[in-house]
Amino acid sequence: LDALQVTLISRSEAIQRAGRAGRTSAGQCHRLYTREVFERIMGERIIPEIQRTSLTSVVLQLKAIGIDNVIGFQYMDAPEEAAIAAALKQLYIFDALDKTGVITARGRQMVSLPVRVDLSGFLLRAMELDCVELACPIAAMLSVEGVFIRPGDKAGAEAAGKVRLSLEDAAGGSNDFATLLAIFQKCSNSESPPKWCREHYVHFRALKTARHVHQQLDGIVSTFKTKCSPQAKTYSANERLRRALCAGYCCNVARKSPGRRSFRTMDGHCSIAFIHPASALCGQEDDLDWILYHDIVVTNNTYMRTVCPVKYEWVKEYLPRQHNIDVGALSGGAILSHWSLASSLSRQKRPGEEDEEADANKLARRNTDTSISAARQRYLDRCKGGAGRGAT
Repeated sequence: LDALQVTLISRSEAIQRAGRAGRTSAGQCHRLYTREVFERIMGERIIPEIQRTSLTSVVLQLKAIGIDNVIGFQYMDAPEEAAIAAALKQLYIFDALDKTGVITARGRQMVSLPVRVDLSGFLLRAMELDCVELACPIAAMLSVEGVFIRPGDKAGAEAAGKVRLSLEDAAGGSNDFATLLAIFQKCSNSESPPKWCREHYVHFRALKTARHVHQQLDGIVSTFKTKCSPQAKTYSANERLRRALCAGYCCNVARKSPGRRSFRTMDGHCSIAFIHPASALCGQEDDLDWILYHDIVVTNNTYMRTVCPVKYEWVKEYLPRQHNIDVGALSGGAILSHWSLASSLSRQKRPGEEDEEADANKLARRNTDTSISAARQRYLDRCKGGAGRGAT
């Protein structure tokens, strides 16, 4: 399950940040954590990004430039094999790769779009459903961070909440993607976008970046020669947009848990997740069955952000592809051979490794519940024996 999770910084980052306190003049650095957290819990260095994020875009880029063996590629910081396998699976689900791991024509179109793979799949499907003019602004808005301003004071937070609620109602009140589209359109059509953003508690810098991304996406998709589906004309604009979202977010589908406010993801893990409190759909769980989401954030609970209600018949064609996948074929057999090589290497002991392993096994045997109970009983017996000898 891909999720945004709040984690501690590393010790090296903490030291680097402390240096900023005295960069221009004498200063003090107050750490908001204990010495024990710094010395025992924080890692020495931050984990490289390639080892902790989704690799779908990286793997697709490698495939596009002719590197088929993405397992054996010499990465500067090699990611885990499981992460590469997950990326191959996701690309196959998006039809960016065929069953043998070869990049498809659709995959090459995805590479040319400067957005996440799920957003590029959404855009390509939107072209087929003749709603790309709605999809491009949404993809641009989802490519930037921090769209909404969240004031720290209570009065400002309440005012921002009311304004955001009015924007959600103007977009229908039941689709977070449509809310982003409405914000983009209203800001673009206003006489003074900076003033409109201030009045509606929206970061103008984020909207400015989104407009640049939109222009770039609009220019790229205009070069694609994609035929519209004959059935597209039978759907409303809202349905066409949501069907296109299903194609891009087919890996981010969740179904309502019976009798609860939670949902279960349909990615094979059946993880329990809740709709984020900031979503327009929060509080409407009883009226929902199937939904899709943009991303997941983990705090005290697992929350789905930017949510849209969908129908089962819109996603049912994508769900089987998530389970009928041969990872060995997708990797060209590299994953299986890599595992065989790893297991053979693990059987080759280094000098002195046998003794280390024997000591580790011995220590593990000592720490079982049975051995601990037996040792405790022996200790009690010795205590009783000592007390008996003292009495005589």
